[in-house]
Amino acid sequence: NEIISEVRYICEYRTCEKIRPLFEQVLTAAEEENKKQWDTSSSFGRDYSGLSAWTAATAINKTMGVQQRYENDYMTYQKYIHVSTGYDEKKSYLPLDISEYNTLMTVVGTNTSAPAASFISVDIDNETLTVRDGANTETFSISEFIGKLRAIHRSTNSYSIPQDKLELSLVSENHEIRIFFESFSYKNPKYDAKKSNKYNSSYSLKGIALVKNKKQSP
Repeated sequence: NEIISEVRYICEYRTCEKIRPLFEQVLTAAEEENKKQWDTSSSFGRDYSGLSAWTAATAINKTMGVQQRYENDYMTYQKYIHVSTGYDEKKSYLPLDISEYNTLMTVVGTNTSAPAASFISVDIDNETLTVRDGANTETFSISEFIGKLRAIHRSTNSYSIPQDKLELSLVSENHEIRIFFESFSYKNPKYDAKKSNKYNSSYSLKGIALVKNKKQSP
């Protein structure tokens, strides 16, 4: 964003005159395309006004491979940031080899009622995950996993996350777990409750998990 701002600032001064020698071909091509669009659009008989500073700066920034990044995950009214696999990647983890595991479990959020005697629940607010294996439970921290998702979202400005980045492996003395999320949510660090409402406080979480209880045979 800093590079984009600097280029726009320079181009506000006599249409990029200071850096024009470096981008002469780019600006000439942009000028020709802009003039063509002016001639074919509804210009209401007005004379062509020339290449705007904004259009010139955009052409230069595009050539350099930089683009505006909007920090959507810092909108203050949104309590959670929702990410998911792309449409063409949904369930791309199937089929699964379950030969080394005891159980296939559903993964839900703490806002969902228990789907079965054995399942995995994710507490997004506390960034923990709990395996409920019958009468036994074990809790793991998933702060590192959430940190990686947040970094991916901020660097790409996309809510679509590659499937392999939504996979989580956890190992302890009691369990070995492999989770495949289709959708996930994490806390927005800039959330302001005063600017929110009930519709901005919900979250999405969906996945399945392969679980191996090390005290049992596969």
